[in-house]
Order: sequence, then structure tokens, then C-alpha cells
Amino acid sequence: MTNTARHGLGALIGVIVTPVAWLLVAYAGEPLLRNLQLFVTRVTITGTILPMLAMIVAGALLGLLATTFVSPVGAVVAGAVYLLAGLAYPVLFHQMFEVTSWLPGRLALQASNGGFNGMYLVAGALLLMSAIPPNRWRPAQPTR
Repeated sequence: MTNTARHGLGALIGVIVTPVAWLLVAYAGEPLLRNLQLFVTRVTITGTILPMLAMIVAGALLGLLATTFVSPVGAVVAGAVYLLAGLAYPVLFHQMFEVTSWLPGRLALQASNGGFNGMYLVAGALLLMSAIPPNRWRPAQPTR
């Protein structure tokens, strides 16, 4: 695969993974936070297990972008979106809520949780830092 194709594929993966991980975190954040606030100690499928699995999948998808298997362009795409959202939520809450208002049910409000607790800032910084090493930008060396 040429380096151009590798970077194009990385950008495509970044464009797909960014909203999928965002929605998984938005779905999972509210039930987990509610259980923590109410000191719920019993484990349920919908209140605990599915949200935790959604967080694990979101973390795995974002972790995939941070590894050398995918071009760093994917990490730059997702990292820029998450970092900008993390910076915008505390300052432009009403505008950010309007941007996510098309989401069904309470998912729009849940999507803002990651903006206020700094999770989007951390994820964005992590992804952008993972794209810095020069060896991630070089074409893969063929194995012998």
C-alpha cells in the first residue's frame, strides 16, 4: 500500500471512529454517572454492564487510532475534533448543545458530559500526541 493510500485510509477510519466513539461515550456516561451518584451497588445489564462495554469499545476504537497500525492522520482528525469540543463545551455550552440537539432523546445532553468533565480534552490531547512521532508518518517497511 502506498503512503498516500495509507494516510487516506487512516483519515477515513478517523472520520468513522470519531462519531461512533462519541456516541458510545454519550450513551454510557449517563447511566454510569447516575449509578455512582446514587451509590447503586447492584450490577444490572442496562445500568452497568452495557454502558461499561460501550466505554470499553469506545476506548478500543480511540486506542486503535493511537497505535501504529493506522496512519496518524486518523489520530489527528479525531484528536482535533475531541480537543476542540473539549475546549468549546465550557465556553459555548448553548451552541454546543444546539449542535448535538438532533440526537434522539437525552443523548444530546449526555453527549455534553464528556465536555464538562474534561474527557474530550484528554482524549484529544492523547490522540494528537500519538501522531507526533515521525516514524508514524513514514511508510511501513516491508518484512522479509
